[in-house]
Amino acid sequence: MKHYTLNIADIIYSVSTEAYEIHLLPETGFTHFIIPEMSSDIRILVKRGKPDISEFRIVFDVPASSDGSKLWSVYKKNGQFCIVCKQQNSLQHEMFAFFDITYSEWTIYVNTEHNSPVFIDPFAYPLGPIIMLYATQQNNGVMIHASAVKYSDKGYFFCGFSGSGKTTISNIFNHSGAEIINDDRLIIRKINQTYKIFNTPMYYEDIKKEIRADQCFILQHALKNTYQPLTGASGIAHISAFCMQHNYNQVLLNKMLHFNSELAGQIPIGILGFQPNHKIVDYIKSLD
Repeated sequence: MKHYTLNIADIIYSVSTEAYEIHLLPETGFTHFIIPEMSSDIRILVKRGKPDISEFRIVFDVPASSDGSKLWSVYKKNGQFCIVCKQQNSLQHEMFAFFDITYSEWTIYVNTEHNSPVFIDPFAYPLGPIIMLYATQQNNGVMIHASAVKYSDKGYFFCGFSGSGKTTISNIFNHSGAEIINDDRLIIRKINQTYKIFNTPMYYEDIKKEIRADQCFILQHALKNTYQPLTGASGIAHISAFCMQHNYNQVLLNKMLHFNSELAGQIPIGILGFQPNHKIVDYIKSLD
């Protein structure tokens, strides 16, 4: 495959290559996000080679493990940025992704030492989520660690770190007839004055889903079901804690905080203490 188009949270990505030895091979989780070719918001061109970034300076990096090895790093030269990473899949290709401050034009170099065919997915972890994050923040949205369900035409999303119960509460709602939008990583965007929740491609196959955002819950394990409303700065701070963010870029941080400020003024946000059983469904319904 030399070209494909993706629709992720109603943001259109065009992915292509002109290199004869490179073949684009999207991972399984992107299958139902591939759409017919159309005008795109984000354009990604994949090339082969190892560019010289010796004049770039490092501005951000993420250690992969306790040994200090880097999962990915951001370099900068004047107004141009480059992300250097290695795919965390069986292919393990080294990637150099160049972008500018508009985040709409990407050139990705794949470092290979031979001229034989190369099968590549530029959206493989960790580069794919980074591209989606920047594109989302440039298009009036945030990417957030949360699960979401559609229940009785209501869109509930549940924020929390690993182990807080995002998957558990989603499955409880699912057993009560709800549709799970996603149980780990969501995109929330404001479109035509409405806040919408979208799923994102994961390692497993799923269709594209969306629902209106009606209420946000910050999860806590508890001995009984409780709810504490959050308003003002407290609501903004709590929801921002679960948004994916890269603190080297003040512009993107400001966009995230502005979005969350408006979101907190439009939908209820509160801390939900819950017991992991079906009674939580009726409890949340009683809060409407």
